[in-house]
Amino acid sequence: MFSKNRKICFAVLVSVLAIIVVLGLKGLFSKSNFMKLADAQARIRTKSDLINISMALERFSLATSHQTSNTNVYVNLTAESAYEMLVQTNLGVVFLNPRLEWQQKHMLLDRWGRPIRITNYISERGDSTVRYKVWSIGPDGIDNNGGGDDIEVKN
Repeated sequence: MFSKNRKICFAVLVSVLAIIVVLGLKGLFSKSNFMKLADAQARIRTKSDLINISMALERFSLATSHQTSNTNVYVNLTAESAYEMLVQTNLGVVFLNPRLEWQQKHMLLDRWGRPIRITNYISERGDSTVRYKVWSIGPDGIDNNGGGDDIEVKN
């Protein structure tokens, strides 16, 4: 009799553990967790893209510094003009290897498919060096000029 109750208790315990495991896996693989993972991955890839663009802008500035007399000009580059300047350059040098999506649309896009923002500014170090600020408006699609949920890189 005692062994029969023991078998029933063991069967109930195994069933409860199986239910807990199934519910845990369901929660682990839920849509919201996948969305959080996809968003985190998009943020990381966008940050990497922005760093690459910033470095390409620096290489472009160094390559063309002898051609510009006034480096204190404040510019806002569009995603299209930046693509042309860094990828389809008439200097015979490609400063940035484009992603397939950039090649298809001829513009620099973040991982949410929105145009990347680029502007330059004078260095705060007092050396009058022109620096670039490159940012994505982030997952919410609202341009906070590099703040909020925007992803920003300055060189």
